[in-house]
Amino acid sequence: MSCNEIAIHKTYKENGEEGKMRMFVYTNGTKIADHMVEDLADAVRIKENYESSLNIRFEFSYTTKTP
Repeated sequence: MSCNEIAIHKTYKENGEEGKMRMFVYTNGTKIADHMVEDLADAVRIKENYESSLNIRFEFSYTTKTP
């Protein structure tokens, strides 16, 4: 894991349907926030807001594991 990273993970409902994606925000290896996002565009918007607010660059990772 990078020092400053945003990690996106797909989630699934009990019947196997895709749910919202889970987004975790890490700085210096510590989780500082998490969000539920509708799509990758929403995640990128949040990432850019963190970069602007904290004045640091975040790496972006996305897992596509299926149930």
